[in-house]
Amino acid sequence: MRIYLVDDNNKIYESNSNLLSNLREKILSLQDEKNKISKSQFIDEYLYGVLKELMVPKSVAGYMYLIDSIKIVYRNKLKYASVTKEIYPNVSKKYKTTVASVERAIRHAIECSWKNCDKKILEKYFYISVNKNRRPTNYDFIFEIAQHIKAEVDKKL
Repeated sequence: MRIYLVDDNNKIYESNSNLLSNLREKILSLQDEKNKISKSQFIDEYLYGVLKELMVPKSVAGYMYLIDSIKIVYRNKLKYASVTKEIYPNVSKKYKTTVASVERAIRHAIECSWKNCDKKILEKYFYISVNKNRRPTNYDFIFEIAQHIKAEVDKKL
């Protein structure tokens, strides 16, 4: 079967049905690819949602430091990573600040979360009984959120 195609300039092209079916398959596969969410995009969106639910304010510097720290732990496949030797130095290099500033900003972001967030939501992410007066350490907070991301990625992707 012969098929004729006309472009925007009224130029006529002759084609066969095999070419059109191949073209159609290619277009459909590209649409499927576009609709698939990438793993890193899923992790980012999930992480932003978790921090929002935990009421970590975006306005504090520790928000972005937390995101990067959680991603470092996640990328290390949840293996122990020293916060003072691996995590904070990597984050401080990225943002051109000191290790002490990164640690302090993350601690402040976690304190804001711990003060403002509902106890039931905190218990959803932190398996221990939540004591509103005693927040987790920076590393415990980072590690617990990284574990939740891994569990969610394993479920969804």
